[in-house]
Amino acid sequence: MSRVEEGTILIQMTRTFRCDAAEAENLLNFGRWISLQAQTDQDTTRRLLKRMSELGDSRLTKDLLVMIAAVGKADTGSLSSEAQTLIRQVASA
Repeated sequence: MSRVEEGTILIQMTRTFRCDAAEAENLLNFGRWISLQAQTDQDTTRRLLKRMSELGDSRLTKDLLVMIAAVGKADTGSLSSEAQTLIRQVASA
């Protein structure tokens, strides 16, 4: 993850979840931890989606799609292939 992507993630988290910078950093660290526990990118996605569904807010999926798109465009201005794949996975979950 580039510094630009990380910064975009933190900005998106503070906007989407209406949290302060410290809480956004905690959320990012939680995501990193899940990623380290997972075997594949798909496993990471599955685990994050499971946690989101446990939170029970249907808006989270839409918000997550917006966040993925913003981060996917952070470095180059166009949506990366990885972000496109992740958007399809989240949208179909």
